[in-house]
Amino acid sequence: MQKNGVKEQLSEACLVMTAIGGQALNDLRSWYSMFFLEPYRELFEPGKPNATFENTKRRFAWFKRTVKEANQQFQDLFPANWQMNELIAFEFCRMTKLHLDEILSS
Repeated sequence: MQKNGVKEQLSEACLVMTAIGGQALNDLRSWYSMFFLEPYRELFEPGKPNATFENTKRRFAWFKRTVKEANQQFQDLFPANWQMNELIAFEFCRMTKLHLDEILSS
């Protein structure tokens, strides 16, 4: 199967999920944002070598680089009204806050 064919099928699957809507769509968006941020969690969660307050700039550099790469690779995959970049940014900020709160309190 060609790469464009897979992207086309995924795009069509997104249209199906949009039609289904409701909790199923919210669950998929939430799952994808957590899947997307899993490497971040593995690198920077408290207790890991990179999880220091001094590495805070590295967290944001990782996020900026990873989102840029994903947008180039999966451009126009998700419908704009799903606001995936916004959701991923929100979850990144939420996770970062929790990590930094834990680091600063220890």
